[in-house]
Parts: sequence; structure tokens; C-alpha cells
Amino acid sequence: MVSREGTPARCIVETTSAFDETEKNNGSISESRFHSPELGSDIAETLRVKERRPKSIALIMVEAGDRLKLKEHPKITTLLAKNGESCVYFSHTIAKINRQNKIQERLIVISDGAVYNIHKDSYKVKRRIPISSISHISTSRLRDNIFVLHVPTEYDYVYVSEDKMEIMTLIQKIHHQATHQEMPLFVDNVITFCTDRAQVRKMEFIDSPDGVFIQVYGRKAK
Repeated sequence: MVSREGTPARCIVETTSAFDETEKNNGSISESRFHSPELGSDIAETLRVKERRPKSIALIMVEAGDRLKLKEHPKITTLLAKNGESCVYFSHTIAKINRQNKIQERLIVISDGAVYNIHKDSYKVKRRIPISSISHISTSRLRDNIFVLHVPTEYDYVYVSEDKMEIMTLIQKIHHQATHQEMPLFVDNVITFCTDRAQVRKMEFIDSPDGVFIQVYGRKAK
């Protein structure tokens, strides 16, 4: 169960077993299952989303926005200048699911060179992810707002946002402008990701009349 930051998670994934179908069927895999309506009205509303647009993400052209007006904020301008960046293409509040399956409210800032995970009160940078280091993005086919940024040289980030389509498209466009290569988008109801270099997890998205259930399996990396 995913919980709000500061609240103990009801089920944390910790296992050394590989997650193949045989072990799943035998019940030897530790697993966590959460269901969006159980998370409280604010988080549930974040996870309970609109139907996925039928058109390809490659055809979705969006106008990104600095929703929080951070391009003139002294801490942000100093931060960008330090990293040789100048533009804030997107900023907004966002939910991040951490490795303890807790929801953390953060600010996301997308510049012309990186994705920033920033503390919403102190504006302290929790993580800077160069867009060039993101190998691909994953999301499900169902009615959830979850997407994963895959960073092979470090570890992956699991985000939850109603602006998912806009964020994914913007990252792809910036990556293409810088490298002239397409960033892959993987759309599947099973997503494998790394919480760190030692832990691999798999999220399985299950549709139901009551909403989308997300089952998480984990194992140590080989």
C-alpha cells in the first residue's frame, strides 16, 4: 500500500527472489498491492485519472508551462546557471513514490537540460536527472497517472501526475532536440524498474470496476 510521506507503509516490498511466473504462482514472492481510492481523497484523486488518449504520444504537441512561475525565482535561476541551463519549460507540484512505497509531494522542474526533483518548501534540490541520462519512459495502458523515468546509470523515478502526458512529451522533445534521437516510450501493464542499483521491482497494473490496482514485486539485482 502506498502511503503519504511520514506514514508507515502498510506493505513494503523486500525480497531476494526472482519474479518469474512460477514463483508468483507458488506465492514465494513478497508483494505489495495498493488501490487508488484507499489512499485518501487527495492521493486517490491523483491516481484516479482520465482515460488514456487514443492518439500516439508522438503526435501530441503540447505547450509546456512554468506553472509555479519559477523562472525568476533566485534559487532556481542560480541553480540553472550553475548547470549551464537557462530555460524553465515546466514546473508544477508532483507526487513521487519512493522506495518505501510512500507518496512524497515534490516540485518538478524541467529545464533545457534536466529534470529536477525539488523540496516544495525549502526549494532544496533532492535530485537532478540530466535528460541525456534518461534511457526511456514507461507507463501503463490503464487509467492511472503513473509514469517511470528510467536512469540506467543511477536508479529510476516513479512519478504520479495529472500532467503525465505533457511531462513525458516534453522530456522526449528536449531529448530529441539535444540528440536528434527518439526517446523510447514503453506502454505496458507490467513495468520493471530499479529503486537503486541493488533492488529491482516490477509493477503490474490490474484494471477492475473499482479502479486500477497496482501490484508490486521485488527482488535484489543480480
